[in-house]
Amino acid sequence: MNNLSGTIPPEISNLTSLIYLDLSINQISGTIPPEIGLLTRLQTLHIFDNHLNGSIPEEIGYIRSLTEISLSTNSLNGSIPASLGNLNNLSHLYVYDNHLSGSIPAEIGKLANLVKAHLEINQLTGHIPPEIGDLTNAKLFYGYSNELFGPIPAEIGKMRSLQNLSLFSNYLSGPIPKPIGDLTELKLLDLYATQLSGPIPSELGKLKNLNDLELSNNQLTGSIPSSFGNLRNLQTLFLGNNNLTDEIPSSFCNLTSLTLLYLLKNNLKGKILQCLGNISGLQYVIMSHNNLSGELPSSICNLTSLQVLVLDRNNLMEAIPQCFGNVSRHLEVHNNLSGTLPTTFCIGSALKSFNLHGNKLEGKIPRSLKNCKELQVVDLGDNLLNDTFPMWLGTLPELRVLSLKSNKLHGPIRTSNLRSLLQ
Repeated sequence: MNNLSGTIPPEISNLTSLIYLDLSINQISGTIPPEIGLLTRLQTLHIFDNHLNGSIPEEIGYIRSLTEISLSTNSLNGSIPASLGNLNNLSHLYVYDNHLSGSIPAEIGKLANLVKAHLEINQLTGHIPPEIGDLTNAKLFYGYSNELFGPIPAEIGKMRSLQNLSLFSNYLSGPIPKPIGDLTELKLLDLYATQLSGPIPSELGKLKNLNDLELSNNQLTGSIPSSFGNLRNLQTLFLGNNNLTDEIPSSFCNLTSLTLLYLLKNNLKGKILQCLGNISGLQYVIMSHNNLSGELPSSICNLTSLQVLVLDRNNLMEAIPQCFGNVSRHLEVHNNLSGTLPTTFCIGSALKSFNLHGNKLEGKIPRSLKNCKELQVVDLGDNLLNDTFPMWLGTLPELRVLSLKSNKLHGPIRTSNLRSLLQ
C-alpha cells in the first residue's frame, strides 16, 4: 500500500520479464491498458482497491502464465471477457465489487485449475452457464449481489471440490437442483433471497460437512426434509420467510452443533420439540409467525447459551416455565400464554429485552426483575396483570422502553425515571 495516483502507463508492457505485479490499495485511476497483455511471463496481477474504470481488456486473456487476477473494489464496467477462458493456469479470479455487467461467459468452464472465483457485488445478468460444472477443482464460487436470473444449472453438482457456494440476492428461479446434494465437501450454501421455489430437496441431507445453510426469503414450499437430521456439523440454519408447512422434523434433535435456528414466517405447525433443550450451544431461536401450538417446553431452560428467543405470532398456550427468566438476553413471545410471570430473575442476569406483550398472563410483576441490570426493553402490555405500579423498575439503569398498557395496574407513578419513559 502506497499513495500512488495517476494512470497505469502503457509502457508497462516493456517489462517483459515481469512475473509479479501488485499495485493494490492505491489511488490509481483510468483504465487498464490493453498493452498489459504483452507481459507474457506474468503470473500474478493485483490491482485491487483503486479507482480504475473502463472495461477489463480482453488482452489479459493472452497472458497464459497467469495464476492470480485480482481487480476487485474498483469501478470497472463492461463484461467479463471470454478470453479469460484461455488462462489454463488460473487458480484465483477476484473481480468483485465493481460495475461489471453482461453474463458470466461460458468460457469460464475452461478454467480447469480455478480454485476461487469471486464475481460478487456487480451487475452481472443472464443465466449461470451450465459450463460452471466443469470447474471441478473450485473450492469457492461467489456470485451473490448481482442480477443473475434463470435456474441454477444441475451441472453445478459436478463441482465436487466446492466448499463455499454463495448466490444470494439474485433473481434466480425454479427449484434447488437435487445434484447440489452431491457437493459433499460443501461447508457454506447461501441461496438467500434468490426467488427459488418448490420443495427443499431431501438430497441436501447428504451435505454432512455443511456448517451454514441459508435458504431464507424464497418461495420454498412443502416440508422441511427429515434428512436434515444428518447435518451433524450444521451451526446455522436459515429457513425463514418461505411457505414451508407441516411439523418441525424430530430429526432436528440430531443437530447438536446448531447455534442459530431461524424459521420465522412460514406455515409450520405442531409443537416445539422438547429435544431443542438438548442442543446446548443454541444461541438464537427465532420461530415467530408460524402456526406452532402446544406449550413452551421447559427443556429450553437447559439452553445456557441462549441469547434470543422469539416465538411470537404462533398459537402457543399454557403457562410460562418459571426458569424462562434467566435463559435468554432477548425473550419475545406473543401468543395465548397463561399463568403468571417467572418470579426468579437472578442477580447478574444478561436479559436485555423482556417482551411478553399480548398474552393472558395474570398476577404480579416479579420484583426480581430489578436484578436484571442490563434490561433495556420491558413490554408486558395487553395482559391481565394485577399489581401496583412497579416504581422499583426505576432502579434499572439501562431501561429505555417500558410498556405496561392494558393491564390492571393501579397506584401512583412517583419515580421520575419512569415518568420520562412513559411520556
